[in-house]
Amino acid sequence: MPDDVLVPLPRFITSLSEDVLGSTNSRTLQTYLVWRTLWKYLDTLGEEFLAPRRKLEAKLNGVEARAKPERWETCLSHVDSSIGFLMGRYFVLSSLDSTSKTEAEGLASTIVTAFVDSLQGLSWVDDKTRKEMISKVQSMNYQLGYPSSFPDTQSAISLAEFYSSVNVKKDDFFGNVQSANEWAVKRQWAQLGKPVHNGVWDVNPQDVDATYSRKKNKAIVPAGMLQPPFYDSQGPDYLNYGSLGWVIGQTMLHGFDLTGRQYNKEGALGQWWSNHSMSEFNNRTRCFVQQYSNFTLKGPQEDIHQVDGERTLDSNLADNGGLAEAYSAWNTRFSQGRNNAHLPGLVNWSVEQLFFINFSRMKCSKSTPESDVRELRTSESAPDRWRVNGPLINSREFSKAFQCAVGTPMNPHAKCDMW
Repeated sequence: MPDDVLVPLPRFITSLSEDVLGSTNSRTLQTYLVWRTLWKYLDTLGEEFLAPRRKLEAKLNGVEARAKPERWETCLSHVDSSIGFLMGRYFVLSSLDSTSKTEAEGLASTIVTAFVDSLQGLSWVDDKTRKEMISKVQSMNYQLGYPSSFPDTQSAISLAEFYSSVNVKKDDFFGNVQSANEWAVKRQWAQLGKPVHNGVWDVNPQDVDATYSRKKNKAIVPAGMLQPPFYDSQGPDYLNYGSLGWVIGQTMLHGFDLTGRQYNKEGALGQWWSNHSMSEFNNRTRCFVQQYSNFTLKGPQEDIHQVDGERTLDSNLADNGGLAEAYSAWNTRFSQGRNNAHLPGLVNWSVEQLFFINFSRMKCSKSTPESDVRELRTSESAPDRWRVNGPLINSREFSKAFQCAVGTPMNPHAKCDMW
């Protein structure tokens, strides 16, 4: 065991020890542990166990209980979660063309440049903090497509060595899942007390989920996002920047949100902003908290539920800043006469409008009121409707592109701005 253990939330450990473990009888605790184990392996235990869970999830989401999924869907899900990098190798070989990764990396570099340029013009950031911010974003490790180490998904040998202790048998589904889980736990414990490898990925290449690690100052955009509708290496810039450009900008700016700003370029926790810049930053966050707390959704009984502007603040700051930096980077390329030709069928909209339309498509969704309320209470992001409309309301470029009159819902007099 290491000499020091970092506990992000000491109050949780104290409350768990005193309020839960200290006041609950051992049989109840044993039953709870059995239940958690059962829940973890529920997908592997057959229809008798799965049917009640589907009924529960349907009730929570306000939909009818669905028929059981096809067997191939179940198998694919377990392969993805157990040996995902191996599965990712075949996804990359079949779905990622030779130019997508290189060109997407070029797109990412223009987003960084746009953010650096915007920092130069921020009056609320002092020079010392600005210099450190620029150093952090320029030091950020952007990994797009797939990992090249730990394991190298392009190497069959690397993958075989990586999964060497996973014991897979053709006629033992439950045993295969157990073996993969055991391997994952042992691998995690083996990293305790050892140096952090910046090349390690926490997502699979086929995932559609960009991530940012504060402790590694690393942004990952997997190959699952380097394909339509997020990205098309043959498509026009106004579409690619509205979608993948926003994703990269939003991911990058998590390094400068309320939590991310506490970590420096090496991932060390501490104060590296000046007191003045921190105070100015906090003043500007109040606008976003108040704005998003006034956004609402209707529940199943037509009741009104408000977004939690405090809990969703990090995501809201990243969403707004990501859109601003993506538009700035695209506008620079547009002024240089880059790839922005109109596609057939889209001539009724300007390229500026199409940028924002494609951004909006990234969070286009349909859900039940029950599901909306559940997400509202548990998610650290605003509902999809406000992840789209919130940044657009604050975007002067959007209002100009669509000629929204001042004082209308999508172009209010008061706008929130950070970057």
